[in-house]
Amino acid sequence: MGRIHCRYDKACAWESLVTPKIRQKLNVIRQDSRMCIVVFAGGEEYEVTEGVSRFVVNLHAKSCACRAWEISGLPCKHAAVCIARKRANLEEYCDEYYSKATYLRAYGGIIHPISDESMGPVGNHEVVEPPPLRRLPGRPKKNRRRELDEPTPGSQSPRSSTISLCNKRERTIIFSSLASAISEREREREREREREYGENLVHEAEGKPVLRQRLLLSTLSATPVLIEDIRPDDTWPGLRPHEVSLLRLLEKISNNCVVEINETGISNLPLLLAYK
Repeated sequence: MGRIHCRYDKACAWESLVTPKIRQKLNVIRQDSRMCIVVFAGGEEYEVTEGVSRFVVNLHAKSCACRAWEISGLPCKHAAVCIARKRANLEEYCDEYYSKATYLRAYGGIIHPISDESMGPVGNHEVVEPPPLRRLPGRPKKNRRRELDEPTPGSQSPRSSTISLCNKRERTIIFSSLASAISEREREREREREREYGENLVHEAEGKPVLRQRLLLSTLSATPVLIEDIRPDDTWPGLRPHEVSLLRLLEKISNNCVVEINETGISNLPLLLAYK
């Protein structure tokens, strides 16, 4: 309401026949028309030469051979030079759409204010109630309608991490927040390792403190080492990706080095670094 009134008052102070933006465009067209040469043909017809091209302009029909005047409603540069030779006002040949009078008619109306609804008269009509709720045929839906790109519940896979074992096969360990003890099969494998490597096997109870230093000392001294309980109390127990990368590097740069990472344990992930 207030914006319409401000625009109307501002337009009343304009001295030109068109809006200010259109007046700026006409100034640019008037500057471009200086490079054109006009020849009067008679009546309202002119011949305008621009470089090697010639254009026919009819001021009465408001047309030009370049057809820019008919498309935009503003005189082109060929028509502008003809209007200047006639010593007429260029703004008078613009379409009525760009005129000041049209602008004033657009913003001349007002939006009548209304009182608050509590001030209105009380009618005798009944209170409008919402339509009665009807149960649609079929079983009602329990789940809301999802978007096309929205995943359904339960479709996301659990968090997983891939590590490389000594036999170069890729296996995926699915971590769980529930901790469990090492199975009897894993205990039997540990006994086999101890019988295989004998007294040279160094057994480490925990793997979290100074794990990299232990692996480095085992590599330099060529001593087999068995590390258990790698972060058993963390939310995601076991080795981290950067630690697995370190084990892969040790296995590649060392001769006869075998790295075995247990895949059955959940809270306890034994690590065996052996040299044969």
